[in-house]
Amino acid sequence: MESLFYKKRNAILTIAAIVVLVLLLCILLAYLTQLPSLTNTKDKLIQLYNAALNDEDAKQELLEYRKTDKYVIDWAISMNLIPDDVVNYIKNEIDK
Repeated sequence: MESLFYKKRNAILTIAAIVVLVLLLCILLAYLTQLPSLTNTKDKLIQLYNAALNDEDAKQELLEYRKTDKYVIDWAISMNLIPDDVVNYIKNEIDK
């Protein structure tokens, strides 16, 4: 190990580079695991939007899908973007 790091500065830079690389790999892995779900959501929204352009019932279906999209609701709740009374309203509407 002594021959690998001749100076303390080189050791710190090497360890910092490894930490940054591991962090970037974790971010990439998180993105790649979410990609199929996001793609499916995008395709479903495009399909519902195109149908809603011509049909009133399809507009209601699009509205229902947007209200019950669990991924978006959970994200908004975790970021405190939705007040608790709105969350309760959405849950009540879903349960109907």
